[in-house]
Amino acid sequence: MSPVLVIIDLQNDFVSPDGRLNKKHISLEPLLPKLRSICTTFKDRNWPIIAIKSEYGTDSKDDAELEHLDTTEPHLAGTHAGKRKFCTPGTHGAEFHPDAQALFEEFDATVITKTMYSSFTGTLLHSHLQAHQVGDGPIYFTGVTANNCVLASLTSAFQLGYNVTAIEDCIGATSADLKSGALRKVRTYYGNVVPSSELTLEVLKKESTKPHRILYWVSGSIPSWRVMLALSLKNLEYTPKRLHVMTTPKETRADEFLAINPRGKTPTLIDLDGTVVIESMAILQYLDTYYPIPPLTPSKELKAENALTLQRFHETENLHNVFEDIELLFLKDWSKLHYKERIHDAYLNTIHELKFWESYLGKTKFVAGDEMSLADCAFYPNVAYLIHRGLDLQKEGFKNLRRYADTVGEMRCARDALPAKWENRGKNLFMKIHQIVEEKAADDGAAGSNVPVSDEV
Repeated sequence: MSPVLVIIDLQNDFVSPDGRLNKKHISLEPLLPKLRSICTTFKDRNWPIIAIKSEYGTDSKDDAELEHLDTTEPHLAGTHAGKRKFCTPGTHGAEFHPDAQALFEEFDATVITKTMYSSFTGTLLHSHLQAHQVGDGPIYFTGVTANNCVLASLTSAFQLGYNVTAIEDCIGATSADLKSGALRKVRTYYGNVVPSSELTLEVLKKESTKPHRILYWVSGSIPSWRVMLALSLKNLEYTPKRLHVMTTPKETRADEFLAINPRGKTPTLIDLDGTVVIESMAILQYLDTYYPIPPLTPSKELKAENALTLQRFHETENLHNVFEDIELLFLKDWSKLHYKERIHDAYLNTIHELKFWESYLGKTKFVAGDEMSLADCAFYPNVAYLIHRGLDLQKEGFKNLRRYADTVGEMRCARDALPAKWENRGKNLFMKIHQIVEEKAADDGAAGSNVPVSDEV
């Protein structure tokens, strides 16, 4: 694999004061010195440099012609179709800016012409890159404009399985807001955004050998936690893409993410070959199937051990399900009677369920044997979450669970997977739960004392 530099649309209509953008043109002055430095590095290593040139005709594509194009923003699948025509073939506006033309000639850039926003749609760019054996890249995107052709091209590259990076100080837009908005989408959903100063030869070489595996995750999410444990145990490198769900709108509900996982949930894993796997339990089994070293499930020849691990693996969902209503305590009106009853029941059901696991751990070091397994990846985040929310295992009489939590918590995989800013205990839900339990006991006692005594013998 080798890195690729793509420079988009440095044409007069966009970057020259006598182009279509006129006074709003994007100045090349701050971009060219940085591009020259990067081009020097690429040419010295004989890495591909691609100059993209747009030519937009008078006829725009109709909707039927665009239906096959993958995009999260309909206009990015199209072409310039406004009243002002940009980069019309044969015009001065369609030509490269003289300084850009000189740069491309000096560094032997390959010129590819496009007719759509994306540099990949209807062009030979993808086949050209594969013919040059670039693998999945990475591809470094530069040029103009950030929110249109650069974003459209980078999105297409991502969908084709390339590792993508935007070089932020080599990209221009007609406003700072448009540029920052486009780069925010890149950083959140697709790839990296870096300044050119960070792209030293050592960094470029390292990135070109780095496995291109992506995990979309939410901090504190038990399903995400499970997968991160397994990835660490398997020693599999990946790029973590943290999504935020306490925002409006949630980042998991954005069109960019829904195009990757239509359910809008994490974790979502994109593997090296572009395989997308959703649902934590499915991802755990996928990882153990396709990356069997070290194994997290006993071999099929060990039938009893294998069956027990699979059983415990699926049993973990029982605990995950019963304590869900405990989180009603995050509501502002949690003290309403119907909520308190549900919280009380959830607590009792959680304690009942934990007794099963206390029993299991009285026989083995881990939940399905004396080695960390896939079942532990599924189970440990549940009990660690409860501890984080104030559950005192020792006080509840779960000494085996306490020992287990301490053992796993000290392992490297647990440290690697620890949710962001969870080094200290979070909001203590169990303090309120115990108050609810005591109130319920007092109310039940008072009701019992008011029951009339029967005269019958």
